[in-house]
Amino acid sequence: MRHRRHALSVVFVLVLSAVFDKSSSGWTDATTQAVATRSKFEIHGVTGQARHIHGGPPAQLGHASFVFANRGNQARRVSVVDIEFLQGSKDCDHPPSKIVSHPKSGGILLSDGKQRQSSPEVTVKAGATVEATVGFTAVPAYYVYCDRFAFRVYFQVDGEKLAVIDEVNITRVEPLRR
Repeated sequence: MRHRRHALSVVFVLVLSAVFDKSSSGWTDATTQAVATRSKFEIHGVTGQARHIHGGPPAQLGHASFVFANRGNQARRVSVVDIEFLQGSKDCDHPPSKIVSHPKSGGILLSDGKQRQSSPEVTVKAGATVEATVGFTAVPAYYVYCDRFAFRVYFQVDGEKLAVIDEVNITRVEPLRR
């Protein structure tokens, strides 16, 4: 009798695992990178963070962060052509892909210590690697279960167009109770 119960338990577990088995790929960060092959210029997205209070106003997202790496032997001009605000639909396993809006670019700011304000076009010296912030009109993002948000920024690098995605992880904070 004890062996029969054990066998039934094993069968039950196997049936449950077959019924509830999802071929889930798991959470994957949507942040990407791209390379301009002609100019040996790389752009890497840097995953962002934002937060809002549960029941309060949404987080306001007004910039995306990148790393520019000029592997070539001459300076390169970089500008922003377009920005897409992407949102997922309560799906933890798949990156956001629905285009919600096109925020207006406010320019690029390099963290090279020389640039004082953002500019529509920046120059990256040969051999330089520099952090860059792309500013744009702020968009609201309110996190509920498995909502995902990202920005696809289209860059122009000396005539070559590159698209790079920068995901923003939103944390919803529970308010303190008195």
